[in-house]
Amino acid sequence: MNRLAMSEVISTLVLTSTILLITIVAAFIANSALETQAQKSEFEEAKSAFTLLADIIEDISSNPYASGYVRVNSRSGRIEYKNCTFTITVSVGDTTLLTNTTSSLTFIGGEKIGFIPSEVIYGVSSLAVNNSVTPLTSVFTGYGEGRAFVSLNTTRVRVVYRGVTYMKASGEYYHVFDIVFVRLVVKEVQVSGSFTIIVRNVGVWSKTILHPLSSNTLQITVTLNYDDVTKEETLSFDLSSTYDVLFNVITIEVDVSII
Repeated sequence: MNRLAMSEVISTLVLTSTILLITIVAAFIANSALETQAQKSEFEEAKSAFTLLADIIEDISSNPYASGYVRVNSRSGRIEYKNCTFTITVSVGDTTLLTNTTSSLTFIGGEKIGFIPSEVIYGVSSLAVNNSVTPLTSVFTGYGEGRAFVSLNTTRVRVVYRGVTYMKASGEYYHVFDIVFVRLVVKEVQVSGSFTIIVRNVGVWSKTILHPLSSNTLQITVTLNYDDVTKEETLSFDLSSTYDVLFNVITIEVDVSII
């Protein structure tokens, strides 16, 4: 009888231990699944915030001294930035029309998000756009060093042909081009957990450069240098005449605060 009672006690203990172990494992799996979902949701919110931020930058670029902001909730992710480490140059032959620097902002997602493909979700990846519609701000996703990320930059210029104009002062006709560049400069960073990104248009600078034209074809080269990497794109324009060219070079500076 004692042996039978002891056997029942042992069986109960084994059963209880098994149930407890199963419960612990199930709780761990459920918690891990919830954490993964929370990190994915946080990353999707960051993507939406960066897309909205790109929209704001595009809007304030045409409004001197305008500003805007976005809020990014961050529990498992973090913000990184590269301040003025991208150098962009625009040239025609041996003539440099523009050389300046800009920055990038990157949100690094949590470790449980997993791999995501590289994708441009706002704007374009090219260095030059030859219309007045395509944004100069770009947002893209990617995966590196075991983490998913979403990044924003303005590493491109707008090149728009405005046609031929007559200058009464000189009595000459000229081809006219606009060269537009948005320069991001990180001015302040005070981050602890969730953060707000504030962008301000602090001014617009312009200059006019006269360039002689010897043929009906004009080639404008845009070069980007960063982290020992060089990228280059060339735009070619077939013009109707060999009038000299006036370049209106416009630089818009947008200051960034992360607080």
